[in-house]
Amino acid sequence: MRLFKYIKVAGLSLLLIGTVSSCKKDFLKPEISTGLPIENGESIKDLRTAQAVLEGIYSEYAYYYGMNDYALMQQDVFGEDIYVKQTGNYGRFVSSYQYNVTADNSVENYSFWKSAYQMIANANILLDAKDNIKIADAEAPEKARILAEATALRGAAYLYLVRMYGDAVAYAPNSMGVPVVTKADYLGEGTPARNTVKEVYTQVIKDLKDALASNALGSTKRYINEKAAKAILASAYLDLGSNGDAESLNKVLEYTAGFEASELVQGEDYLKGFSAFNNETILGLEYTDADNNGYLALNSFYVARGGYSSLRLNPALKDLIIAGSATENSDLRLSFIGTYKNLLWVNKFPPRNSIGSHNTVIFRTAEMILARAEANARLGNIAAAITDLNAIQTRANATLTANTVTKEAAIAAIMLERRKEFYAEGKRYIDIKRTKATIDKSHDQNWSGYQEIENFRYALPIPTKEIDANSNMQQNPIDLTHI
Repeated sequence: MRLFKYIKVAGLSLLLIGTVSSCKKDFLKPEISTGLPIENGESIKDLRTAQAVLEGIYSEYAYYYGMNDYALMQQDVFGEDIYVKQTGNYGRFVSSYQYNVTADNSVENYSFWKSAYQMIANANILLDAKDNIKIADAEAPEKARILAEATALRGAAYLYLVRMYGDAVAYAPNSMGVPVVTKADYLGEGTPARNTVKEVYTQVIKDLKDALASNALGSTKRYINEKAAKAILASAYLDLGSNGDAESLNKVLEYTAGFEASELVQGEDYLKGFSAFNNETILGLEYTDADNNGYLALNSFYVARGGYSSLRLNPALKDLIIAGSATENSDLRLSFIGTYKNLLWVNKFPPRNSIGSHNTVIFRTAEMILARAEANARLGNIAAAITDLNAIQTRANATLTANTVTKEAAIAAIMLERRKEFYAEGKRYIDIKRTKATIDKSHDQNWSGYQEIENFRYALPIPTKEIDANSNMQQNPIDLTHI
């Protein structure tokens, strides 16, 4: 088995480089972004090294072709509210827009798989080395924090993978998910096969619960903190409860209980967008003017001009926001929409200075409030659901939904509010998939080849490099990977 002595972000976890056989000895050991001489975690012996390895996991999280900006944009392009311009698109996200991402696609498929499993591999190395980390008694809380964050990051990576490469857990729990690997030396047990979707969610929940149970997570917004762990758990349970499962929905209520409407930013603070962390931010990726994703950042694709400027807003969504305004055009979310050359662009992520110089918000309080509203609505607690829904509508200057509506109407209103609140934030694809919603792409600028899709189900195919490397890996069925 080949070993790496220097840990680096670009290394692989389950993946191989080049054409190799599926023999166990051909798998590459994972690498971590510390530049430290680490072999199998044996050199992780103090807090300095452990923190450096943890920072390596966060670095992979923030990698531009990883689970942040690029992945979020892909998830919106899979939906109906964001589309790729037909001309001047530089070929980016075209395959995703047309639901034709292949197993050989390196940018819109393989890079996501590789990056997420690199996070998992790095976390496994760190967690396996926990007994090697020698500390003074006063350093115990810091060690516990490092291990808790690594555990939570592993769970977050698995949640991303199972959503993108598996079917909806609420409707196909026993279908193929992704391999669950929790040990650094996983090859000692043979090349890993795919676990079921439900089994992956079980691991996600275990990791996040273990991180919370440690009572070691902090409150810093650029790291996995206590509220962020609860947000990830609530999001996972919402997936599980999208078919009305009461146990899962009550878990959503449990983990969203601490998020209050008083945390929502208002007025001019809201209109500043989401380039910087604010009181509403739960978790985000922090970039500086000198260290950011540049032209591969969110605002580069959504800006009117100056970046790639290739993603645009479906005018039908703007019409829905206008129609729901409390008074004519009063909805504040219209302020994030501009017009350039007769197309609608999004200004939610204005750069501080140059293209790319903005933070990326992963979770904010509004999402947790609407998750709680949805859970209550699906449980039949209409008054509680509408209270939370109204908090978001009030902040936006939108028409309030009455608390006398039916259960079905309440759910529909909440799902619509999610579309209006989170457009261009990478939420729509997951909502569509977990609820098997219908997509309507019938607008003048749509050239995807699809107009209306009922019971949406789409998953990325397992990358060819993984299939070639692992004899136990099965490809997704054609009816799942192609509409």
